Amino acid sequence: YQQGEGGINPQVAGKAREKLRKTVRKIQEGRGDSVVSHVADVYRDLMKAQEKGEMDPSGPVSEFMREWPLPGR
Repeated sequence: YQQGEGGINPQVAGKAREKLRKTVRKIQEGRGDSVVSHVADVYRDLMKAQEKGEMDPSGPVSEFMREWPLPGR
């Protein structure tokens, strides 16, 4: 939705989707021990995108990140 509304750079969105797909594959393969670290990496990428103006800070992804912060954030 965020990308369809023009609220995120398509390259940033694509990179985040690919990282999340890899994380899901690891979980399906029974290798989910580093899931939080992979998701944290996606969060960091998206926060950097916001700082650079490549992602709208008021869109649904930003709201999700505020409502579901990672531990230690």
